[in-house]
Amino acid sequence: DQMRVLQARVDAGTQIGPHLLALGTWPVDGAAGIGANMPSFYKATTREDGRQLAQYFKARGFDFIKIYDNVSREGFLGLAAEARTLGLPFAGHEPRALSAIELSAAGQRSIEHSRIFLLNCFGGADSLQKGLLPSPRSSVMLRRMVDEYDAQRCVPVFRAFVQNNTFITPTHVTRRMEALAHDPGFTSDSRLTYIPVGQRMAWLADANTVAATDGALGRQARTDFYKKGLTLTKAAYDAGVPVMLGTDANDSFIFPGSGVHDELAELVKAGLTPAQAIRAATLTSATFLGRTSDFGTVRAGRVADLVLLDADPLADIAHVRR
Repeated sequence: DQMRVLQARVDAGTQIGPHLLALGTWPVDGAAGIGANMPSFYKATTREDGRQLAQYFKARGFDFIKIYDNVSREGFLGLAAEARTLGLPFAGHEPRALSAIELSAAGQRSIEHSRIFLLNCFGGADSLQKGLLPSPRSSVMLRRMVDEYDAQRCVPVFRAFVQNNTFITPTHVTRRMEALAHDPGFTSDSRLTYIPVGQRMAWLADANTVAATDGALGRQARTDFYKKGLTLTKAAYDAGVPVMLGTDANDSFIFPGSGVHDELAELVKAGLTPAQAIRAATLTSATFLGRTSDFGTVRAGRVADLVLLDADPLADIAHVRR
């Protein structure tokens, strides 16, 4: 409700702020965060739970359902079926109990983080899905997913995303943080000046924890995983998968606002042209939301959020900062 009030004030011009185009639910993540005093269907354990949860969200006027890692297979399938019936989009992470192809076929509108391809395109993908392997966030598994990556396994994944119009939001800045958490140059970013001190300390603590995990071998695994994600974003883009820019703002060292500049640079590093990267941040996002009559292009009648630059970003994407 608070976000709706803010949305109305910004749209009316009575408060300065970002356009809030779609407001999501809390993450549907199984039992995580669900207290004993809350309705049991919040956990989406069964198909009936999932259906009830979708109806609950629809009745409260959310724009989309946020999917997270630990929702059960049955709960997700029930929620997905009911959400489709209700016309309520769902997007987010890959629940560990389902494959990327299954999520796409179920109608998930977007999947966040390019690690989705590494999770699905290595020799142990089926065992990981069945819960027979360690956490995919452990350095051992990061190493294995990179070393056992099989390009042929990604061909049907890309094909399913294209056929079902499933968007990918790579968020390479999140993996970059994990790769560079040990680097003082990275963790002393001058933009920390703009981050409240409590949040700044939490970010530094997070970086220190990551940097201390598994030493040099873990650091190399995280670096290689990050770099492989860049490669796979380009492969997905070339296969026709719609790529959309997102940042996970407020996650550790993901700076609200200027994090978009960081991710634009990451998309270019992945192999997209500056024009393609800018399109991922503008027209593709408007297309995803069905709002191309308002956003995404510079034309009469569109909402005009414009910046004037001192240099051409098509020549160098870093010029978006100028």
